Amino acid sequence: MTFILTGWAINVYCNLIPRIATIDFVLPLWFGKLTTNGVWGSPRAEATWRNVGGGFSDLSARLDNHSLSLNLFPHHLLGIILILRQLMKTRKISLVIFSLLMALMPIMAACTSDAQKYAAQGDQYYQQGKYDDAVTAYSQAIEMEPTNAEFYYGRGNVYLKKGLYQSAALDFDKAIQLDPDMALAYNGRGVAYGGQMQYDKAIVDFNKAIELDPDLAVAYDNRGLMYRDKYEYETSIIDFTRAIELDPNLAKAYFNRGLAYGRIGQTDKARADLEKCIELSTDPVLTKAAKDLEERL
Repeated sequence: MTFILTGWAINVYCNLIPRIATIDFVLPLWFGKLTTNGVWGSPRAEATWRNVGGGFSDLSARLDNHSLSLNLFPHHLLGIILILRQLMKTRKISLVIFSLLMALMPIMAACTSDAQKYAAQGDQYYQQGKYDDAVTAYSQAIEMEPTNAEFYYGRGNVYLKKGLYQSAALDFDKAIQLDPDMALAYNGRGVAYGGQMQYDKAIVDFNKAIELDPDLAVAYDNRGLMYRDKYEYETSIIDFTRAIELDPNLAKAYFNRGLAYGRIGQTDKARADLEKCIELSTDPVLTKAAKDLEERL
């Protein structure tokens, strides 16, 4: 009976996920964290969801642009739960088996490796803006588990935040070597190349990221930046537009497209995009940049 009740409770809980639109809360048991408006708890959390749960396109669609941050338990418990539930819905597993597996989840959480715990600390430090501490934590995780692509990916993103583009590129290289299908690692390396003004190499990586994950809005946005920096404004606008189509809440894509419109003299479209950026942005730096640019048009 306990197993059946556990399965029923999780079944009800999972049904609520797509309906949660305005709050950010900690999951009540040991499942991780759900955030809204396409905001990931950390880059590594996004890679986790895309690698574990994101392969189920219908599940991803049901989340309705909400994003899973599984930074508390790297066994990806919520992603596993959603996948198992999907299998149950398609009658590939029974409710009894589903419930039995759910009862084992606390044991899985308790078995989290020390390397995963350090990586989770790195995720938390990243969110807090403590980038030096994040690098230390990820490095400890890598020392303990040097074949985990997500650890290199996480540290690479911290190096991007610190402006250490060569170090970031090396970490993304390693992540790609370990997991050649990690679209976000190609995207990250593209950003690192872009930071070194190697625009053509960056575009190649963004192309690969899009090939692996055609719905990765940020890759289109980043590729658009490279085309804009190459003064190919019309091409950049196409990419920014596609990013917005995939993620209508991606404030920086509106800013980038607005800037590109401004460069080709389409000031009305530029103002409209900048106003939309200001409306959506939760980043004070981006908001200020959009307001300043709008005033200069």
